[in-house]
Amino acid sequence: MIGLALIAAVLPPTLADIPSADTRSPFICWVTDVVTSENGVRIYFNRKGGPGFVSTPNGGFRPDAAPADPARPEEAGVEARLGDKLFPQNSPEDGCSLEIVRRNGRIGVRAMAYFHPVGLPAQKKTEFIPAHD
Repeated sequence: MIGLALIAAVLPPTLADIPSADTRSPFICWVTDVVTSENGVRIYFNRKGGPGFVSTPNGGFRPDAAPADPARPEEAGVEARLGDKLFPQNSPEDGCSLEIVRRNGRIGVRAMAYFHPVGLPAQKKTEFIPAHD
């Protein structure tokens, strides 16, 4: 029983504990912001505490190793176009899929998070994060 309590203490918050997009930060899937760009959107993640790796249509992206933007030194951004799919993850049990879509005329990110710790029920959550200027 003590072992289970110890495991629960080190697990990340459940998906139900993740604030909705209305609170502005943090979003689902470690996304801190989504901004419209010339070719689609720029998705921002925290450099520390964000995903360890993001698979993109052009290869991979590591927020902790991306060049720093002086305007946003604590975050790292990656460009994505309408229809692109990105896959941030920290471990096999903890990851997401992000798809750039239009919803009600607005471009944004459809984010689907999953959390499936070994031996416990899987959790999934999906939400739309609209991009802003």
